Amino acid sequence: MVTKLNVKSVKKLQTRYVIIGAIALILIFATTVSLVVFKRPQVSNSAETVAVSESVQSAPSFKNDTLSLEDIRIKVTDTKIAQPGQSGNEYGTRPALVFYFEVTNISGDNVFVDNSFMENFQVTQDNDPDAHSYLDWALGQKSDRGNDMVKKGGTVASMVGVTLSDLTTPVVLAATNGTAGDVLGTKIIKLQN
Repeated sequence: MVTKLNVKSVKKLQTRYVIIGAIALILIFATTVSLVVFKRPQVSNSAETVAVSESVQSAPSFKNDTLSLEDIRIKVTDTKIAQPGQSGNEYGTRPALVFYFEVTNISGDNVFVDNSFMENFQVTQDNDPDAHSYLDWALGQKSDRGNDMVKKGGTVASMVGVTLSDLTTPVVLAATNGTAGDVLGTKIIKLQN
């Protein structure tokens, strides 16, 4: 039996699917954050001791587009503007700035790809005279590897995006040592030539 759907019914279904998808993404993000915050103990079948020289352990820094922390290293490899509907901004209604990056797990702790980026970078556009304009993480900006946990010594590439408030004000990427950590350095990204 074939039923006819009118435009309103189809739009209602599309809206429901978008809402369900957004809720699923929020639940996945919340679960992943809880796994990072409440780290699960590492299970190992062998007793391995690794000696690390003091020269390898360095202070947290952000230099040459690379954030180096005790547990991870994040290298920003590229940035691109994605218009609504374009790859990297499929679900957005405004332009987005997409960050392409690589995460390396140095310590062997639980390191999730996209969470590592979002927990250690703040993205702003200074276009409000009264407040810092922190940009929202955009839905649909993630790669298939975003929820992967990086193995010790492993490097995984991914991407995340932020919804831009305008296309003229430069974007400031501020690297931090965790969500409440001090700013270790910044990169200014000009949106127009």
